[in-house]
Amino acid sequence: MSCYNWEHGEITIPTKAWAKFRTALIKAWNEREVEQLAIAKRLHAKGKEAIQGKRGRARDLAMRDFVWDQQAGRNHHLLGHVVRLENGKHVLKNAPKKKDFKILPTSQSCTLHLDCDATITLNNTNRTVTWSVAENNRAVEHAHEHEIAKTLFRLLGRIAWTRGSGGEIVGNDEYNQDCSHAGGGGNYVTRRFG
Repeated sequence: MSCYNWEHGEITIPTKAWAKFRTALIKAWNEREVEQLAIAKRLHAKGKEAIQGKRGRARDLAMRDFVWDQQAGRNHHLLGHVVRLENGKHVLKNAPKKKDFKILPTSQSCTLHLDCDATITLNNTNRTVTWSVAENNRAVEHAHEHEIAKTLFRLLGRIAWTRGSGGEIVGNDEYNQDCSHAGGGGNYVTRRFG
């Protein structure tokens, strides 16, 4: 069933837990980026194989079929690293390199853009993590299925909260917004920390 929803919240991490929390989350991100690079390289090799020895229209059709097959697969989000559109035709790019992926230093503030309408922002200045899911059909569910989101919430669950730390994640959905009684339809807390 369709359900448009969103979430947003900022959580302050205790001073003693910040460095360990930030480093663990960014390490998980970097490990995933390295895995994605390896998958993109294999995808590129498949594309190269699909068009090998073909010229003209046969090559264009083979490339189109390759792209269509990959769009149906679970790694479709990596196609942009392998193929580009040129004059209405799909063209194989050069093999993906490490610099094409977002490998981050583990000690700096950063923003992690998940491939599911969700963003995680780590801010060293005020030791906060911001979780934001843009409104879309079942966006919150898809965001929480992402492996980096799972890591984020697992790490948040292990923190020993102190006074002045913590926060809330607030959200809403199309069914709640449609509420017609007085005071109905407002945003609600989806998760609370601290």
